[in-house]
Formats: sequence, structure tokens, C-alpha cells
Amino acid sequence: MGKPDSRFGEFLDSYNGKPIGPDGQIVFAAWDRGNRDDYLLKPVTFVDSEGVEWVVPVGTKVNGLSVPRVFWRLTPPYAPRAREASVVHDWMCSDPHPCDSVTAARVFYDAMRANGVCWWTAWTRWLAVRLFGPRFKADPTCESIESAARRVA
Repeated sequence: MGKPDSRFGEFLDSYNGKPIGPDGQIVFAAWDRGNRDDYLLKPVTFVDSEGVEWVVPVGTKVNGLSVPRVFWRLTPPYAPRAREASVVHDWMCSDPHPCDSVTAARVFYDAMRANGVCWWTAWTRWLAVRLFGPRFKADPTCESIESAARRVA
């Protein structure tokens, strides 16, 4: 594990706007080990390296890193410090899409690095998302584009 790096962004408490640390203060509902689905009980806010604030709403369904079971020993689906990044990425990949898949992958990388995932691990996961992850464009009818992502810098 690396050290949290604020050059890549930071997670904020959605209620008071204060930074939260990499040890996770993201609140999830109990998850079902059968299908790995989780639901947020509190919004998650991430400000990326470009100063864009992404707010993941309460009730968003997330399932950790989408890693084939055979690789779980190397990269478990709820890997420390990557889980928070996966929450933001899962939301970006849900319909309607608040951004395109290239932006979602970049923000996923930023969130991992900001949370202390070493550059090599973050880059490897970013590459897997770009090569094998979903491809999509931002949905122009998505109401959350303007409300969920705004430039704060």
C-alpha cells in the first residue's frame, strides 16, 4: 500500500465537506455474500484530480471490484482502500451514466491513488477496467450530471 496522495483528489464527508481518511468512513448496508451487492446508506463524495466533485447518492448499488473469482487471492473484490474507489466507479457505470467510460476509469484511478493504493496496483486495475470493463457514453438526459458532478476548484 502506498500513502494517500491528495494530488489525485480526496474523499469528503458528504454532510460536512471535511476530508475523510483512507480507512473508510463509507457506510454500507449489510451485503449478501451470495451476490456481493451492497447499498450506500450515506452519500459518497469524491473530488478528482481535475477538481470535479462526484456525489454518489444514497441507495446506490455497488459490488466492489469486479474481479474474476480465480484472482481474488491477488485482488479481492473488497480490497482495502480500493473499495471506496469502486463505489464511485460502480455508480458511474450504472444507468443513466453521469460520464463516459474513459472518465469513469480515470476517476477510478484517481480515487485509488488518493486513498493510498500504490501506483502499480492502481494502474493495473485501471488497465483492467479500460481493457475489459464496460464502454459507454455520458447520458445527456442524466439529471445527475449537473447535480452530481461540478467543478469545485
